[in-house]
Amino acid sequence: MLPSFSRTRRLRITRDPLINLSGSTLQVYMILLTSKKPLGIREIQRIAGFRSPNSVRHHLDKLLEMGYVVKTDDGYVAVKPRSSILSTFIILRELLIPKSLFYAIATTTFLVAYIVYRIASIDWYPTVFLGLVSLLLWRDSIILLKKVNQLRKLGIESRRR
Repeated sequence: MLPSFSRTRRLRITRDPLINLSGSTLQVYMILLTSKKPLGIREIQRIAGFRSPNSVRHHLDKLLEMGYVVKTDDGYVAVKPRSSILSTFIILRELLIPKSLFYAIATTTFLVAYIVYRIASIDWYPTVFLGLVSLLLWRDSIILLKKVNQLRKLGIESRRR
């Protein structure tokens, strides 16, 4: 017999914008998410390459209804949901960088420092443990970076120049 998921569990899973959103709506959301300031309809239209401001307004209305965007006096601002896969990323200058990349760099640095410090008498248990942790973190980072590249290829990330 298969385990049944409760209604709240299913709702929590489907709140992720990358699951609920697709196509142009996701593109508008990513443009707003990576923007440092609130954007107006015309700015989003120019960045996304839409022909009409009405299409931008349609996507913004969908995002407002879902709660992923807030309208302010200066324009629209994206809200980053806590339970989203986006919470595993840090946004720096319109780049999505996985947090696991920083952890991978730190554990690899600790591993190298441990080996250099204990070169005369290396204990293999911490060396193997740190090595495995580093490998797993690097693997996760590479997978997440590939996902971001897939979004770029689909034209979902903002195309600012």
